[in-house]
Amino acid sequence: MFPVGKVRTDLSAKTRVLGLELDGVAMAFPLQKLQEKVGIIRDRVGSTEVWITINSEGEVIGVTQATGQPIAHIFAFWFAWQAFHPETLVR
Repeated sequence: MFPVGKVRTDLSAKTRVLGLELDGVAMAFPLQKLQEKVGIIRDRVGSTEVWITINSEGEVIGVTQATGQPIAHIFAFWFAWQAFHPETLVR
């Protein structure tokens, strides 16, 4: 494996997160928290309103702007996401 340097302790290193970076702002959403909800989770990353859609099985099935425009996102372990985005916010 490769060294990742210092790992922030906001979450445990192998927590799976949904990562977004918009308007120069990085944000990590722990998947376990997202999977507790069904429907649309509305949030804001930078100046962009973000809608995360969760199906009845707890799967993320869409990440869009409020307008319906898809948003690029990634599923990663916390240690990897925060290594590339050290100033990330956590929801």
